[in-house]
Parts: sequence; structure tokens; C-alpha cells
Amino acid sequence: MIIGTWVDDLAIAGPNLSEIVEFKRAFGQIFKIKDLGEMKKILGIKITRNRRERTLFLSQEAYIDKMISDLKMEQDSHRAVTFPIGGYEALVPASEMDERVDVKVYQQYIGSVTYAMTALRPDTAFATNKLAQYLSDPAKHHQQAVKHLVRYLRSTKGMGIQYGPETPNLTGYSDADYGGDKSDRKSTTGNVFLLAGGAVSWLSRKQRSVSTSTTEAEYIALSTCAKQAVWLAQLLRDIGYAQYLGDSPWTTNLRGDNQSSLALVRNPQIHERSKHIDICYHNIRDREKRGQIKIDYVCTAEMAADGLTKPLTGSLFENSVSLLGLSRSYGTHG
Repeated sequence: MIIGTWVDDLAIAGPNLSEIVEFKRAFGQIFKIKDLGEMKKILGIKITRNRRERTLFLSQEAYIDKMISDLKMEQDSHRAVTFPIGGYEALVPASEMDERVDVKVYQQYIGSVTYAMTALRPDTAFATNKLAQYLSDPAKHHQQAVKHLVRYLRSTKGMGIQYGPETPNLTGYSDADYGGDKSDRKSTTGNVFLLAGGAVSWLSRKQRSVSTSTTEAEYIALSTCAKQAVWLAQLLRDIGYAQYLGDSPWTTNLRGDNQSSLALVRNPQIHERSKHIDICYHNIRDREKRGQIKIDYVCTAEMAADGLTKPLTGSLFENSVSLLGLSRSYGTHG
């Protein structure tokens, strides 16, 4: 059996129903518990299961409705919002001339959208990560941007992730936006891991240092992605699902869309493009050499992590949503 815990919420899974029933009986003799039966909701996430088609659909419509109520935006009229953030205009620190907003209110907005993003919405990861960088000194344009993000979540509250019926192996996608931060010119790392047709892990984060080239930014992003790949692979092995890894139980497939950074992983020689890169990022070379990861090229149009590194709109954003395995409703894709 696999038992997932979060404070006093438990999710129990296993191939033998009688063993699960016996565990709950024995556990209930030690602790006072409430058995809710087959899991349909946990931590604000609704679970729709179709055993015949072998699919799971996860959504958080109820949480988003509660978030709108808590933020007192029920009466906020707006047209349907089709993307989380429109560009870089709001992603700059407050200047002396900018009007400030209440810090606690802004932090409440960020906390609310952060839980939605962390639980189920990788399509909002870039916007959430960027807007969270202004928690200590938010300006009016930051507040407007986070309200736009909330309206996007309300407009797409039925959106979720569908897993199955096909179960392709765990695959990680790594991307970077070179010099994307307009204030300090640091790049943004983005990665996402897909399993059974949907995202299971995602990240959007500013890099710690200023990269001197696109190759360096992408190489650092790949290194970050490789560390997560090793952890996810170990998790799958621990719970008995190593068959969903790569060519062997010790290999995880990664994808990148920058040929130079991929060559840098495979070429151990030090040259002008890599001699200054911090030693910690070269860990990826050792992982690749030992066969723990296998890195292949994928074109930008098929890069699932693209929307986690930069603001996208229109068809580019719709393609990003589809690649992440997000669906507008159960049984649909894209």
C-alpha cells in the first residue's frame, strides 16, 4: 500500500482492497478517524475517476470559488481572461513615483494564487513566481497584474489535468528565458515533468546569477531539471513503478530545445562558454555519463516548459496549456 499524508488527511492506494480495508480498521482502533470512502476530493482538489476508460481528472473549481469569495471579488465584473499575464510591463520593481498598495492585501492575493499554482495549475507558474518577487514593496501595477491572474483562474476554474488512458514514461522538459528579468537581467528557469499524459511536477524560478549567453542559461536550467529528475525517478522506484522511467529503471528522459547546451552536457572539455560556470551545475554531466538521465533535443513548438519561462498569449499560450496536459473539462484536451 501507498499512504500519502498531509497533516490529518490520508490518501490510501493499493492493488488489494481487502488489505486497505484491514489497514483502515486497524488504524481506526488507534486513532479517531472518519472514513470518506473512495477518494473524490482532497486538499481542495476534486478527483473524477473513470475506471472503464482508465483516466483520472483533477480540478479545483471549489477552491477557486472560495478564493474569489475570500478576496471579495464576487462582484468584480470582467470579460473572460484567456491568459495569466500579458507581458513584462508589470514585472518591474516599484519606483519612487509608483502608487503603493496594502502589503498584507497583496500578500493574501499571492498566497491564494500560489496554492492554486502549486496544487494543479502549472500554466500560472510563471506569473505567480514573478509577482511573488514584489511581496515586500508592491505597487499598484503589481496589484492590477495579480487581479488579472485571479480573473484568469476564475475564467478557467474548470480546467484541470487528465491522466491516462495512455501511460507514457516520465519525461522532463527544461527551458530558460535568457535575461528575461528586465531589472537585473537574470534568466528564468522552467521545467515540467509529464507522466501518463499530464504534468506531475513543475517549476518556474529566477536563476541566481546573470548568465552570459543563452547556452549558459539553458545549461543551468538543465542542471536544475536533472536534480528533480533523479528525485522523481527514486520516488517511482521506491513505490514500485520503475517501469514508468526510461530505457532502464535508472534512466529518466529529459528534453531541451537548445542544441548548444545539450552539447555542453555531453562535452566535458572546458572552454570559453563554460569555464566560469559554477561547479554545482556541472553535476548534470556526471548524471548523464552514469546513465541516470538521457537528454534529447525537442523543437521549441514541442517544448512543454516554454510557458514557464516567459509570458505567452494567444495561440502560443494555448499550445503551452495543451503540452502541459491541461484540459478545459473532463474528457477533452487542449
